[in-house]
Amino acid sequence: MKLQMKVRSRACAFVLPLAALCSVAAFAADAGKARVLASYGDGWLEELNGLPVLHMKGTDEEMGRQYGYLLGDKIQDTIDYLKEIASRTEPRARLVPNWAFQGLRRVVGWLFWQTFPKDFRRHLDGIRAGGRERQPEVKLNRYDLAFMNSLIDLVGIAHVAADSIGPNGGSEEERTMRARKFLRLMGLSAFEFNCDSFAAWGPRTEGGKTFQTRNIDVTTGQGLERYPLVLIAKPEGGVPFVSAAYVGMAGVFTGMNASGVGLGQIWAFSKKIGLNTPWQVKVREVFTKARSAREAVLLLSGTGRMAYGNNFVFADAGAGGDGSTSEGFAVESSAARFSVFDANDPREKEALWNGEPYGIPLAHAVFRGDVALDPKLRSEQNASNGPDGDPRTASAYRNRYKGQSDRILAYEAAGVKIGKEQAEAISRETAMRDASLQTAVYANTDRELWVSYAKIRPDGSIQQAYDGVYAHIPFSRYLPTLTLAESGAVAVRLWKVNPDGETLNLSVARVGQPLAAREIRVQGSGSSFGRGAGGMLAETSVSVDPGVALQAGDVLELRDASDVLIDRLTVESKR
Repeated sequence: MKLQMKVRSRACAFVLPLAALCSVAAFAADAGKARVLASYGDGWLEELNGLPVLHMKGTDEEMGRQYGYLLGDKIQDTIDYLKEIASRTEPRARLVPNWAFQGLRRVVGWLFWQTFPKDFRRHLDGIRAGGRERQPEVKLNRYDLAFMNSLIDLVGIAHVAADSIGPNGGSEEERTMRARKFLRLMGLSAFEFNCDSFAAWGPRTEGGKTFQTRNIDVTTGQGLERYPLVLIAKPEGGVPFVSAAYVGMAGVFTGMNASGVGLGQIWAFSKKIGLNTPWQVKVREVFTKARSAREAVLLLSGTGRMAYGNNFVFADAGAGGDGSTSEGFAVESSAARFSVFDANDPREKEALWNGEPYGIPLAHAVFRGDVALDPKLRSEQNASNGPDGDPRTASAYRNRYKGQSDRILAYEAAGVKIGKEQAEAISRETAMRDASLQTAVYANTDRELWVSYAKIRPDGSIQQAYDGVYAHIPFSRYLPTLTLAESGAVAVRLWKVNPDGETLNLSVARVGQPLAAREIRVQGSGSSFGRGAGGMLAETSVSVDPGVALQAGDVLELRDASDVLIDRLTVESKR
C-alpha cells in the first residue's frame, strides 16, 4: 500500500478528551483566552473569550462531519428544545404528542430540503455522519437539520401569511397583533425579528477603514440563549468565512468572509412570498466566492428569489485598507424583486410618501431598517405601515433606519471619526430594549468581529445582548491555513491582509511526537503578494519542512507567537 498525504476529516485526534466537553451554555467568560476542548480531523472546538467557536476545514461533507462529531449532542438538544420554545408561547403545544410535533417539523424540513443547493445538502448529511461517529452515537435526522436551517424563513413566510388573516387594513400595531396571535398558535411567535445594520468607511471612519454593525432583535427568554455558537469555516477551494449563529445552524447568520465582506440582514415583510432557499443558506454560498461587496450582491442576485421580504447591507474592506476603494450596498428584496442601492444613491430621494421624501442618502455609508425605499417594493410591503401608511411614523423607521442615520450624522457634526467604539455605541443604542438577541460589530478592513449574545442570568432574568460584553473574535488570526500537497510537502496558505513591514511569526509542529517547531516569517505585503479583488491579498503559499517524513495519522498544528492554535491538518493514508 502506497502512502499519499492528503487533508481529510475521517481520522480524528483529541487535544483534550471528549469528556472535557461541557454544556455550551456553561462556557466561562475568560476574556482574551482560547482553550481547545476537542478536535476531529482538521476541525476543532474551542472556548474563545467566553464563546464556543467551531473551526471547520475541507469539503462541505468533511466540514459537516467535524460539526456533527464535535457538537452532535448539542445539535440534538437544540432540536429537542424547539417544542419547549413553542410551549412557552403557546401552552397548548404541550398537549401535542411528541411524534406529531416531530412529524410536522420533518414535513416542513422536507419541503425546504428541496430548495437547498447540493453542496449544502452534502454539508448537512456530513453533520449526520459525524454524529453517528460519536460515542455514544447521535442519530440526527436530515429533515430536522433542514428545519433548523429554515426556521428563520419559515417564520418570515408565516408572518406574512398571518398578516393576511382577518380584515385588511388597520394600524401597524393591529396587524402586528394579528400576526402574533397566528404565530403563537404555530408556536413560532418567539422568533419575530426586528433588525438593523449600517456600514461606514472613508472620510467617516478611523483610518478610512470599513466598520459595520448587525443587530438581531428577537423576543428573548425563550431558550435560544442556551446555544450560541461561532463558526469559522475554511471551505476547500473557497473563501473562508465566520458566522456568529446558534448550534445546529450551518448558514451565515451574522458574519463576514476573508475578503472583508460583511453581512447585515433585516426582515422587511412583503406581500410577495414563496418557498425558496433560505437567505442564510444563500449568503453562505455567496461568502465562499465573493471577493468584494459588489461581487457579493451580484452573486446573491443570481441565487434566485427570496422566500419573503428582506433588506441586506453588504460592505467590504477596499483594496488599500484606507477606505479609498471601499464599497457598501443596501439590498431590498422579496419573492418578486431585487433592488440595489449604493452610498448616497440618488434613487433614495425617490422614496416618497404623499410627495414627501423619507429616504436619507449619505455619502460613504449605507444603512437599513425594515422600510423599503424602492417604490415597487414599498407598494407591496407590510412592514413600517406599508404599503400605504406613512413609514416615518413607524417605530422601526424612527428607531432603526433614521436612528442610525441620525447617529452617523451626529458623529460627523462633532468631527468624530467612526471606529469600533462608535460603531458599538450605535449598535447598543438602536437595538430593541426588551428583545435584543444578538448584536455585532465588524472591522471589515481588519477582519475582526465583536459579538454579544443575550444571556439567561442565574436568577432567570435576561441580560439583553446590547447590554452585554461584545466578545472579540479575531477572525484574521485564523486565516493562515496549513495545506498538504500530493508530494507530501507542507505549505501555509496566507489569506491574511498584512500592512507593509508586518511579520507573521508562525510555527508548525507535529502533535504527539517530538518535532522541533519550524518558525515561518512572512514579511509585509510587498511584491511577493498580489492583491485580489476587494483588497484581499491573493493566496500565497510558503513551503514548510516538517523536519521528518510524515506518516498516516500524523496531526500538524499551526500556532502563532502566543501559542494560539491557528490551523491543524490530519494526514490520512489512501490506497
